[in-house]
Amino acid sequence: MRHIDYGIAVLSPAVFAAFPNDAPFDLADVYSCLIAEMQMAVYEVKQRFYEIGSAGGLAELDSLLRNKTVSVSV
Repeated sequence: MRHIDYGIAVLSPAVFAAFPNDAPFDLADVYSCLIAEMQMAVYEVKQRFYEIGSAGGLAELDSLLRNKTVSVSV
């Protein structure tokens, strides 16, 4: 996988007006429209993403935090 979408987005209901109310749609399509309209920006990070949604992922991050000093650069 080259990219993973993570972070936080705060969206108003108006953002979804062009999308169907009664059928699923991809959030990536919403983001693409917002970017094309210059209503949203993206930032590509180079640091690793640590998923904690599974027992294995949580254990991996726990081990990292217990055994290393984690630094964040901006």
